Amino acid sequence: MKKNPEDDGHVAILRTIKLTSAIAALVLFFMPWIDIQCSGKSLATQAGIQTITGMATPSSEIEGIMKNDRRESLGSSALVATALLATGLGIACLLMALFNGNSKLDALGSILCVLALMCLLTQLFQGFPIKQQLIAKISMDQASNPMGMSDSLGFMMAANIQTVILPGFIATCSLLGIPSLLMVSILFIRPEPQKLKER
Repeated sequence: MKKNPEDDGHVAILRTIKLTSAIAALVLFFMPWIDIQCSGKSLATQAGIQTITGMATPSSEIEGIMKNDRRESLGSSALVATALLATGLGIACLLMALFNGNSKLDALGSILCVLALMCLLTQLFQGFPIKQQLIAKISMDQASNPMGMSDSLGFMMAANIQTVILPGFIATCSLLGIPSLLMVSILFIRPEPQKLKER
């Protein structure tokens, strides 16, 4: 491994930790992030990658509603897609920085991870598209049926749908925050130019 003469062992270790955390965050995009619930019962779960494609994994309670339109998109998220792209580019930059000691690539990789984190937090505050799409679909399906008990139940379900954030999403955000924190640490650990000249 080629190292920059200005780097010491601590910097290399911190860069390794940043790269590892970014890779782990990328893996978690394929884990369940949110659980759509109605009155405490799970209707569907959605992994990070599914928020981009608009797909979801329905539970037995809602499988009947979705059986005719399994491939129908439940709303895609451009913010999560941007976060995924930024994470991938960040990993590439951090990997190159680890092997050639380039501090600019290291900083760029950390910034890309921060960008990914900001996109995910923005999506969290805005709400995930699947909730509104699911409410609209339930309401539309029930409105097309004759008025009755099932119709009232459908509108009640639509009104009580909630999005529950799962540990996978929290872990993804936490891991993406590590590179930015460690970037600050590297700046404090890095020897000052004057001290390097004296050595």
